[in-house]
Amino acid sequence: MSREQKLELYKNRSKRIMEGIREGLKRKKRYQIFFGILFVLWAAAGAQWIAGKFLFLPKEMTEVFAETNSKLSESTLEIIADYGEEFLTIEDQKELIRYLAAGIGLNIEEDISVIEEENRQVIFYEKQANQAQTTLKCVTLGQNDTNKTARTHYLLVRICIYKDTGLYLSSYQQKVRKLLDNLGAKERNCTVQFAGNFAGKLTVSQLNEIADRLLAGLDAKVICENRTEELYTVYGYARGQQQSITVDGKKINIQIAAAYEENEDRTKIYLATPMISGDW
Repeated sequence: MSREQKLELYKNRSKRIMEGIREGLKRKKRYQIFFGILFVLWAAAGAQWIAGKFLFLPKEMTEVFAETNSKLSESTLEIIADYGEEFLTIEDQKELIRYLAAGIGLNIEEDISVIEEENRQVIFYEKQANQAQTTLKCVTLGQNDTNKTARTHYLLVRICIYKDTGLYLSSYQQKVRKLLDNLGAKERNCTVQFAGNFAGKLTVSQLNEIADRLLAGLDAKVICENRTEELYTVYGYARGQQQSITVDGKKINIQIAAAYEENEDRTKIYLATPMISGDW
């Protein structure tokens, strides 16, 4: 093979190699583009999942309830906290009541009441005003004496505001929690509840419309329900509500209920988390 033939052969080989490299780079670029697009899609889907699971902020209960256009008759806050097992004198417990009262701006105008039973002691103060009712309690279960330690103290704060047009309940909730935290008490249960009135007796269809609107506003799913004229109640679960209870292995933190008050010719609607406190 002559020198010229060898050079021509090398040129052809080099050309084929370069073409292979260029084709490989093109394929690599296409793969990069494909995987780049795929990565962006995965990232977008992941971001959407994270936002839906962790960053979704449902409306406040007050806002959701206000959208029902009912006449808000009352809003209620009830917090129960564990205050431990140390021995407390009656005066110690009265001081706890005074501390809580001062923290929420309540003036104690009468003596704090005491109820003593065999295995239960209740120190409490109640005040009824034109637009609110407040109850403060220190409840001791077990023998509260220096010789026995089989006792537990619980603090209870219950505030019911009538016609809460200023939506003050949320601020009271923050205040009470801070007071209990300062005392070193551990919150055991917190109930927030709203009640509103509609004139006349609403049909089940009308109640369904209101309940579904409340559930949608809170991004809550139905856990169990009884939507009848005789007994109307819906239990649900919403990610935005911290406290919940477990019933038959299912978490519940929203309750919606309705009751017709014949004497007043009105239908009362309730919205509570995790459950309604008291009769309805």
